[in-house]
Amino acid sequence: FAVGLKLHKKVGSPVEKGESLLTIYANREDVTEVEQLLYKNIEIGPTGEEPILIHDIITE
Repeated sequence: FAVGLKLHKKVGSPVEKGESLLTIYANREDVTEVEQLLYKNIEIGPTGEEPILIHDIITE
């Protein structure tokens, strides 16, 4: 199973009802499993917060 995603929106960007968030590219027709994972991990709410990308800096 190979899957690729093309994101149409960035984290924190406004989204209108019916607007496409992403495109799923897969090597098979049935992408139900991928859709379920995405629905569990994408949150849409009144405000968007960008996630912390750098959690710590390691130096010697």
